[in-house]
Amino acid sequence: MYLSPAVRTARDDPTEGATARLTVRTDDEVASIRETVETYGAVEEETRFGSIRASVPEPAVADLLDSLPEVEAVETWTAMAEEDGSEG
Repeated sequence: MYLSPAVRTARDDPTEGATARLTVRTDDEVASIRETVETYGAVEEETRFGSIRASVPEPAVADLLDSLPEVEAVETWTAMAEEDGSEG
């Protein structure tokens, strides 16, 4: 699983009180991903490409990553373009 540098920082050195805005990319069924994310934070939306956008407290990022089923990548929202092509 690819982790962007910002996600690795949130995992390894979380800031108490901060929220990580993550995009979880997968080729598999998103239902299990959605359920896992909801254990640690909030699912904000599913993108048109089948990714999950979530908000997770930074101290929970490591546990989320350990609990995710096989996923392609976890990045911050700004690493992904919005549907209209702009960065979120």
